[in-house]
Amino acid sequence: MTLQVSLPKKPGHDLVDSCVYGPVRSRRLGWSLGINWFAPMTKVCNFDCVYCQLGPTDRLPRREDFVSPAVFTHEVETAFARIASTGIPVDVITISGNGEPTLHPQTPDLIDRLLAARDRYFPTARTWILTNGARIHVDGIAQSLNRLDERAVKLDGVGSWFVAVDKPLFGFRWETFVEGLRKLRDYHLQVMVVKGLGENIAPAALAEWVEWVHRQELRPKSIQLYTVDRCPAYDGVRPLAPSEMAQVADRLVQALPGVPLEIVWPE
Repeated sequence: MTLQVSLPKKPGHDLVDSCVYGPVRSRRLGWSLGINWFAPMTKVCNFDCVYCQLGPTDRLPRREDFVSPAVFTHEVETAFARIASTGIPVDVITISGNGEPTLHPQTPDLIDRLLAARDRYFPTARTWILTNGARIHVDGIAQSLNRLDERAVKLDGVGSWFVAVDKPLFGFRWETFVEGLRKLRDYHLQVMVVKGLGENIAPAALAEWVEWVHRQELRPKSIQLYTVDRCPAYDGVRPLAPSEMAQVADRLVQALPGVPLEIVWPE
């Protein structure tokens, strides 16, 4: 098996310019729509992950980075009505977009508005959110995330490995991260593994990750294992080969029996 890696021309290629993007056809998920509630072509995040296909995080968030609920509702309603008119049966709606979605100060309200539109236009579509978990402990956010069908929380490493690969800039504390996880009704752990800059696949890194998960008594719904398939934010970040991914997966499966693990290959 050969890992096909398709790199955009430059970091930031995957920033989007609207609140709804897609639909795209996914082998795993079917017809998928993406949701973004940040300003067009603007990255808003509190991490500076070395592998991020949106490019580096080069500044703190600003007030103008956050789309208002009224504008968000208008864009979602307009886009959903247009897409529904095509007859495409949307299977999945994923909140991710131009950064860390829970940084928006009106996240619960936006989720309410999105779910109302989903129920009108695509009532069978499952809803996901992809988050780094830094704000899931905040009042109202965990409850609003629990209204979605699925929650995927990033955990690429712990200790010095976490700092090297995810480069947290502000707003992350381990104690509140765990507090937030305990508020979620269930969640998937997403693990991005890389070589080179930020490398997080050394036996010691994986052992520390597993030991931390055991110590916190985490019970994820599944583990989703990824490697780089888009142009990373920083030079020197490299993907794992299929054989290396299999080795990492084997270590995690042996250490966490009973937790389903999926290797997510580039589409």
